Amino acid sequence: MSHSKVNLSQVLRDFKINIDDDDYVNDPSDVVLRNLALRGIREIGFDLGKKIKSLKLAVNSTNNTVALPDDYVDVVSLVL
Repeated sequence: MSHSKVNLSQVLRDFKINIDDDDYVNDPSDVVLRNLALRGIREIGFDLGKKIKSLKLAVNSTNNTVALPDDYVDVVSLVL
């Protein structure tokens, strides 16, 4: 299977060419489009390249809770 690469700038140019005058995104700025495209690429990478990270977290003895890290997404397994 052969994979060909497409530059982000080409994708954005093609998108802008296909915008209709009455479209809700009829005059997007290049910066906004680029940021949205890069965010989409990051999301795809996150969804396709899941890496499970294992952490041992301390349980708060007063209320039996755990402070979750900022990059917390989902619990796969919980061992007490």
